[in-house]
Amino acid sequence: MSVNEFPFDLQYCQINIGPWFHRISEVDINRAAVAASPKWFEGNSEWEIGVAEVSLSIQIDSDVKFEYRSACFKVTMKRHSEWYISTLLVPTFIVAVIAIFGIFAPTNHFGARHEKTSLTLTTLFSTAVLLRNVSSTMPHATKIPILGEYLFAEIVIISGGGLCSLLIHRLHYYTRCKKWKPPRCLDGGL
Repeated sequence: MSVNEFPFDLQYCQINIGPWFHRISEVDINRAAVAASPKWFEGNSEWEIGVAEVSLSIQIDSDVKFEYRSACFKVTMKRHSEWYISTLLVPTFIVAVIAIFGIFAPTNHFGARHEKTSLTLTTLFSTAVLLRNVSSTMPHATKIPILGEYLFAEIVIISGGGLCSLLIHRLHYYTRCKKWKPPRCLDGGL
């Protein structure tokens, strides 16, 4: 099962069923018995069944030297991603946009930049809460799914913006309160 594209993934399942303990003369599977009926392949709230194919084959057991017939079901399933989009992607995107616009919002002329720091910490906290919800629904794999990469990138962007805001806040403090003379390239921004 490959979950690299989670929650936009497709899964291809192949299920082989056969009476490997009985010969064809004892138990035979014919095409009418395994015809793919749509009522057998119903999706659920998370998966939609796409293509379902059935094929028959004769297997040879070389240990005891007898043949048996097996049925092979090939099923394609597509994950419904609407829930993940509405409960995870959209809220984290909104939080990230608020954080980015908040970091670049102008401050007052008196030098108060504390609200940018609190906004950054609040958005990081809300992203952490959303990440907790994601971690409980995201499948565990050796490679991080695309949804995890998206959330990690958002956390990095919000953290980077918060660190820039703290750095500017600190430099602003030194120029206004400690009478530090900044280099000419930073003088207009502080």
